[in-house]
Amino acid sequence: LARDGGGEETTGRVRVNVLDVNDNAPLFQKDAYVGSVRENEPTAQSLARIKATDDDSPPNNLLTYTITSAS
Repeated sequence: LARDGGGEETTGRVRVNVLDVNDNAPLFQKDAYVGSVRENEPTAQSLARIKATDDDSPPNNLLTYTITSAS
């Protein structure tokens, strides 16, 4: 509703686009994932299936997995 100083008023339509913000952290399905491989085993072997989800909308929910250390 818009009203001027003389009391005249009119209505109109307003379109509001709500944009997603990156406000949800990824969540893993399990608390820990454990895997092992013998040193002489062939390469390109599956050790574990790791899955996480993120409740944000794209592209804020795209996940990248990285191994940061190994022991």
